[in-house]
Amino acid sequence: MAEDIAQETFVKLWTNCAKVMIESVMGWLYTIANNKFIDHTRSQKVRLKFEKEPIKTSNTEDPYHALRTEEFREVLESTISDLPEGQREVFLLNRIEGYTFKEIAEMLDVSSTAVEKRMSKALAKLRDRIQEFKDYKI
Repeated sequence: MAEDIAQETFVKLWTNCAKVMIESVMGWLYTIANNKFIDHTRSQKVRLKFEKEPIKTSNTEDPYHALRTEEFREVLESTISDLPEGQREVFLLNRIEGYTFKEIAEMLDVSSTAVEKRMSKALAKLRDRIQEFKDYKI
């Protein structure tokens, strides 16, 4: 990669040699090489991002599965919205936003034990409401 960038830099210098003053060649070379490296790094970053994403396949699942999945999502969202504010806040901060109990306790100005209790109660309510889906693989 380094050799390719160096070669591209000198090719660009060669094509623009009439425009570049002899006193500024070193700075010009450094700037072009640096820009080429940044461009290469950006393209690698984009390529790696797409490599990590799973390939989306066509939807070949049966309609019953899609219907059950949608029902499950609706029950889950409804249950989360029905939670008391403190439990809902702790649940969303932990499970969706990824904060630890300690971080949530500091944000809400409560003890870690209070956060743990709220999460425990929220999870118990969620478990009770989605009990009908326990035998169905979603």
